[in-house]
Amino acid sequence: HRDGHLCEDRSEMYLEFLKLTCAPFDLAPDLRLLYITSQHARAIANVRFALLRHDSFVVITGEIGTGKTTVLNAVLQELGPQYVTARLVHTTLTDIELLQSLLSEFGIPNYSSKKVQLLDEIRAFFLEQHLAGRHVVIIVDEAQHLNSAALEELRLLSCIDTHDRRIVSIVLTGQPSLDEVVDDKSLAQLRQRTRLRQRLRPLRQADTTEYIRHRLRVAGGVADEMFAPESFAEI
Repeated sequence: HRDGHLCEDRSEMYLEFLKLTCAPFDLAPDLRLLYITSQHARAIANVRFALLRHDSFVVITGEIGTGKTTVLNAVLQELGPQYVTARLVHTTLTDIELLQSLLSEFGIPNYSSKKVQLLDEIRAFFLEQHLAGRHVVIIVDEAQHLNSAALEELRLLSCIDTHDRRIVSIVLTGQPSLDEVVDDKSLAQLRQRTRLRQRLRPLRQADTTEYIRHRLRVAGGVADEMFAPESFAEI
């Protein structure tokens, strides 16, 4: 408890000392601080269009920290409450555990080990959302760790459609090795249902400089007063 207060006090001292209104480089994604490079603007537009089109699969890859979560959060905020999302962050799951986790994310905990029962409940939920005018989006973080059985289960979930349209989209995000996973010959059917594969690259120097300036400006600071000119290139 005391350590928590100590961290809070130090954070306040840090902001007060630097005359900032918020932490400009906090690790948690914060749309207030979002700096849109040209590649991130393209990614947001592409992912938004794919979800509006109700594509079955979207694959977003990039190294840690290149903005995959930020892009997704920006898209989902634009799309609004007509899109119901579940996010899976534990990807070392069996196919049964994956279905159980999905139901739990949708607020319907069911820990049955009977796949047929789990699938029936998921289908019923998807259809209920569709009839209410909502589209389901399943986001899988660090998807490069999914085993083949779990990936096949996701592919089968993406096939749950009504007679007139697709009612679920699945977004796989992960490090560049996810591309190798998706390109495996055993996943040909999943690839056929994937129209968008978006790769995010590390920032170039000019973008890095503008990123620092933008975040400090939003937080009430001036980068060129706080950073020596040569420090931008070092960062």
